[in-house]
Amino acid sequence: MLAAAGEFNPPRDIPTAHYLSTEFYLPAESGVLHGLYDFHYTPYFLGVAAALDDPRVSEVDLMKAAQIGWTWFLIGYLFKFIHHLPRPIMILFAKEKDGKNFHDEKLKFGVTANTEVAKLMPVDVSRTSGNRWDHKTFPGGFLKLVASNSPGNVKSTSSVGLSVVEEPDDTSDDVKGQGDAIALLEERGKRYPGSKMLVGGTPAIKGASKTEARLAQTDCRVLPIVCHDCGSAHVLDFEHIKWFEQDEQSHFEALDKRDDDWLRDNSDLVKDLKRLGKGAVKLAQILDQPHEIYGRALPDTAYYACPHCGSCWDDYQRKENIRNTVFNAIDAGDPYCGWVPTKPFAGRAGFIELNELYACLPGTSLADIVREKLNAEHQASIGNLSLLIKFVNQKQGRAYEYKSDLPEADKLAERAEDYPEMFVPMGGLVITAGVDVQHDRLAVVMRAWGRGEESWLIYWGEIYGEVVLPDQGVWLDLEKLLFAPISHACGAKLRVLATSLDTSDGTITQDAAYAFCRKHQRNGVMAIKGASERGNTRDDERREIFSAPRQGVDTDKEQKASKYGLRPYIVGTSRAKDLWIEGRLPLTGDGPGRMHFYKTVRPDYFRQITAEVKAPSRRHHYRKVWQKKAGQPNEGTDCETYALHAARSLKTHLMREQDWAGLDAQIRQGALFDPPEPDQAETGPDPETDGASPEPTTPVEPLNLPPSGGRVVSGRRSAMRVLSQRRN
Repeated sequence: MLAAAGEFNPPRDIPTAHYLSTEFYLPAESGVLHGLYDFHYTPYFLGVAAALDDPRVSEVDLMKAAQIGWTWFLIGYLFKFIHHLPRPIMILFAKEKDGKNFHDEKLKFGVTANTEVAKLMPVDVSRTSGNRWDHKTFPGGFLKLVASNSPGNVKSTSSVGLSVVEEPDDTSDDVKGQGDAIALLEERGKRYPGSKMLVGGTPAIKGASKTEARLAQTDCRVLPIVCHDCGSAHVLDFEHIKWFEQDEQSHFEALDKRDDDWLRDNSDLVKDLKRLGKGAVKLAQILDQPHEIYGRALPDTAYYACPHCGSCWDDYQRKENIRNTVFNAIDAGDPYCGWVPTKPFAGRAGFIELNELYACLPGTSLADIVREKLNAEHQASIGNLSLLIKFVNQKQGRAYEYKSDLPEADKLAERAEDYPEMFVPMGGLVITAGVDVQHDRLAVVMRAWGRGEESWLIYWGEIYGEVVLPDQGVWLDLEKLLFAPISHACGAKLRVLATSLDTSDGTITQDAAYAFCRKHQRNGVMAIKGASERGNTRDDERREIFSAPRQGVDTDKEQKASKYGLRPYIVGTSRAKDLWIEGRLPLTGDGPGRMHFYKTVRPDYFRQITAEVKAPSRRHHYRKVWQKKAGQPNEGTDCETYALHAARSLKTHLMREQDWAGLDAQIRQGALFDPPEPDQAETGPDPETDGASPEPTTPVEPLNLPPSGGRVVSGRRSAMRVLSQRRN
């Protein structure tokens, strides 16, 4: 009867801390600590548990160190829902292998150690229906482990009651054109009343860290620890770790030989040595020569110094101070369990500065932290930054601030020049465009090029509207923009000679993009894909900015572009960004390679072209790769890259002075190019397209453009004839 009645009882919500400390067991495979979960070893998580239980909190974010016991706390929190509050649960990992490792090395053993959970969600029979490693069912819900690099994994689930993101900095920014993986998961949570989201990770590069960006939207709680000597509290920081050096060896060896006056004058030193348990006998054995990595530092003498009173904490005292701070706060009725918000609360609780100094687990020591710090600094001094970045990320729980010499957006804006939009200043002789395709808009950059590839921005903007349907909406507006005559300072009219249009946004918009490129191939429109879309491999980094497309695409039935008669170009995006962002953007004044901007450009342009930074990436074994800054749009960066690719298709980088002089002279004469080419019906099919479809006529000039003041420069073929000596 009791069992039957239990079936009709409503779910029982109990405090997370109470569940973990009374019902959650750590398996023997977890290491030294196993058995009933004990917050004695993770007191800092009591504040996190309180935030998770707070009905006002919809999301909890942690920016944390690596070795603080997070994974087992997370599993215990999952088990609480499986056992008492069943609902759909989804955990997002960066890659499938991360989810598989989580299941095989942690979750499976955790379920086995907790018999009540094992009855509801067995893991012993992998072939049981509904019990795959990545999808497990239990009464009232399921647990789904998904990878961020596959949009179908997230989108296949309509609503989620508990969303968890592991290591957000490693997740995909754009999943095959479907959008950010975390954003897709957030949408699933919005469809479940009372859903919770839990995000935990170690940050990566400052400015590019998604973990850091999410924490900026929270109340940013910190945990000040009370000193046992002075009673003052402060947030634990690595700058307060101290240690002795070999120069003080004589003091250690002479402790027993010194007279009372010396002992009195050095009482603090003697007190520190005794507290740390570092006797003179052991330290007298230290070699006189500096250590190859540690120098004259003695890591075994490490201690933590209170910044208020100078009191020395060894590892035991450090852990005791942390526990006493948290438990005393709970006894005093503090709902935050010792944590202190530093920003206003707006529905999201955030926990920052949770570094390894807070770790109370067995084996955590100040000496080991000092060794890793000194080793990381030594490697950085010889050019290897990977260990230093790891130390800052995984030990300090902070984003690594990578120093860059690139100008800031406001500095670039100050360099803007006084010429109007859609106007080519003197010196600009060839116009190219770069187009980035998004689901709801097209972003466009148009740039004029001159001698030495000095260039002038003449247009930056976005065309909003329906992108999916070809020959409609934004595509007609793009035709008017790209193929309208553009005024030159000498009075002539120029036209865009080459356009690189991104076709890698995804299958939703790809057909329309291909259709536009095929329709306007004779007008210099090229279908492109960025090499870095495939994962920033070494081969992608070595790819030239412009290279001929693969041959035989027209006959390859496996290619989506084949039915349009296209040969997509692969852009060497890494080299292109190296050239124009790192090489040219910092240059000032006039001359070869300089980049110019007009004053009335849309204000977000400068933020967008500085939205990426080339820095070491832990996703690519700490190689320096281009990374988008978190939360910043970068369509402007992509468009500039594509405009450079279009210029390279015209071989502007190979043109000599006599070539530029010839173009300049003919533009000034107002007769550089032939009149617009006759209709395709009169000239016959273009051999490049094998007569697959009729060529479009030149678009009608939009009514809102200013009246022409000179001859119209039109037609990519005519330009090719002028430049043929350099291109052949």
